[in-house]
Amino acid sequence: MTNAIAPEITEESGYTHQTLGQQLYLPTATSRQILARQKKINYDTQRDPEKDKEKIRMHTNMINPQEVEEAATYFDATSVGYDAEFSDSSIWSIAHRTGRTLLEQALDERTGLDIADIGCGTGKWAGFFSGRASSLLLSDVAESMLAVAVRKFAHVPSVQSLRASVDDLGHISDASFDLVLCMGDPLSYAPDYVRGISELCRITRPGGLIFVSVDSRLGYLRILKEQHHADLDTLFTFLETGNIIGWEGLPLHAFTTKELGDLFAEAGAETLSIHSLPSASAYFLFDDRFREQIHDPRQFERLIAMEDLLRDQGSPGPHHLYGLFKKALPGG
Repeated sequence: MTNAIAPEITEESGYTHQTLGQQLYLPTATSRQILARQKKINYDTQRDPEKDKEKIRMHTNMINPQEVEEAATYFDATSVGYDAEFSDSSIWSIAHRTGRTLLEQALDERTGLDIADIGCGTGKWAGFFSGRASSLLLSDVAESMLAVAVRKFAHVPSVQSLRASVDDLGHISDASFDLVLCMGDPLSYAPDYVRGISELCRITRPGGLIFVSVDSRLGYLRILKEQHHADLDTLFTFLETGNIIGWEGLPLHAFTTKELGDLFAEAGAETLSIHSLPSASAYFLFDDRFREQIHDPRQFERLIAMEDLLRDQGSPGPHHLYGLFKKALPGG
């Protein structure tokens, strides 16, 4: 694959991207500065209702460098323990296993793919499918996350990296990839999630696949209840807009199934499937007894098998929607 990222140094939306050969694109800001800022922030306890309302108001389909940097600050600070928290034996892997099966079935035996992992984090999802890749692009807003991912794939031929938000992929050429991953909810955190969906479709080749996870509006009712109890005005506003301050203290957009499918259709992609994941286990994920029991590999595998059986039934409880889309062919 030819270089999918423009090689010149450019400035867009407040970011300076640097090229280092064919391998690495990083911003001028340093992880040390980001982590130093993060030490002064406690997203879980320092809540200011008025500031929260302003953050939600600003999370309205406009590129917002300040909001992107806030997300980068948070995720940079979590990069060290991220792989352990989201390991293959964690509660999060329950949905990952089912989602991975869905995509593997859609890909069948295809290999030699040009793959982009947008919002790659530490490269977990890229790792699942790197064996099918002839080239790999890793992109994230969090520099420390991106650095971890780059180190993981140093052995893979033709790897590039880019620090960018999903709604600001102007450095990437049109129709560059056969498979575009956007897992871990980057679209929900993106200030302009509509443009983010358009960008994912733009960089995908006709006939190529796009696999995303986003926060679910119905699934997020659990967090809304914890934050605001049973306030009906707040509930109605959230159900109408989908905008909320998430458990990390960051503004995000939680999607409905119809909304997600419609936005991808408008951007030129066909919906192959949208699943609420995990299904049955979503109701128990944060129960200590449940977590203790799934440390038993036998119980864990039984749970995965049950999730696979129930994946098409639908459920209001899961926090996430996993969507699989196919870029339309010309004239299709």
